[in-house]
Amino acid sequence: RALRALLKKGIGPREPVVEASPALAASITPWLSVYDAAGGWDEARYAAMLSDGHKRNVAAEAEKKEIEGYRRLHGRCAEAKLTKVDAPGRGTFTLACERGRLELGMTVEPGTGKIAGFAGESFGVALPKPALDAAARVQAQIARFDAKAFERDFAPSFVPKETQGFFAGLARIHGACKAPVPRSIDFRGNAFFDVPCERGGDLTLRVHLEGRKDAPSGAEAKGAKGAPNGANGKDAPQRIDGFSLVPKTPSTCPVE
Repeated sequence: RALRALLKKGIGPREPVVEASPALAASITPWLSVYDAAGGWDEARYAAMLSDGHKRNVAAEAEKKEIEGYRRLHGRCAEAKLTKVDAPGRGTFTLACERGRLELGMTVEPGTGKIAGFAGESFGVALPKPALDAAARVQAQIARFDAKAFERDFAPSFVPKETQGFFAGLARIHGACKAPVPRSIDFRGNAFFDVPCERGGDLTLRVHLEGRKDAPSGAEAKGAKGAPNGANGKDAPQRIDGFSLVPKTPSTCPVE
């Protein structure tokens, strides 16, 4: 009886509850006023919501393109809820939009309460066809490594032998994996997919294609060295310059 009572209450250390600061909770209001500004981009509102450090370190033109990208994908976003709090001044808002939902990570500066950083991930929207094609090409390599296709599809930053070993390790632990299911896309152009597998837990696939100055390297995947470079021919598909495959749930052991 005592054991049942303990099990009902829960045994073991519990994660401490982190409370959002008032500044974090309020930060979405000025951000939305910039996002949904009547008549288009409002430079004054944009500058007023940011910390001085953020304005020094991040180009305004780049963030204008980022916010406009969210607007093209989602349309208007009205309802916003703080759904995750990592620290008093850092958390994630979930925005209900005309198309899909936007999850916006937000950090505020201690003291001033100004926005020190934000980054969004878009769910429930159509992913670009090149990203869908890239995910299918990664899945095909897991099923059966093809050296010619690898040279065509992956940036020179990936070492064929080492990346082949990485794919073989995935196949050994997870067995056959089904076609990647589109999930989301972030502001850097990383596309995310859920990959159902035969055993060992499902995976999350991230792919990024050549053609962006802020492209992350392929270093998260084994077999990646250096920075992406080179061209892939006029008629060839965009090459993959970054990818990662990680367990969908934290409890699943990673591939070694």
